[in-house]
Amino acid sequence: MPDHVHLFLSAPPRYSPSAIVNLIKSWTQKSLCKEFKEIRRYLWGGSLWSEGYFVSTVNDSTTKDEIKKYIENQKKELKQLGLWDIKGG
Repeated sequence: MPDHVHLFLSAPPRYSPSAIVNLIKSWTQKSLCKEFKEIRRYLWGGSLWSEGYFVSTVNDSTTKDEIKKYIENQKKELKQLGLWDIKGG
């Protein structure tokens, strides 16, 4: 999905999910703006990322392979639902 990012990571419990997301958004925006200086002209309100995000945790019985498979199949599953066939009008 062109406007969608999935990250699969593990972090120590002392870091909250929101703090991790904020760090990732901050680091990537700084890095991209440094490398592609013209990007700032296209940023509405000066921010590269939207305010929202989704975080999900899994239990110890969920395997890494299951998570990777889920992420890899996201686009395929949405196509099966016909969501990409909707025309604006």
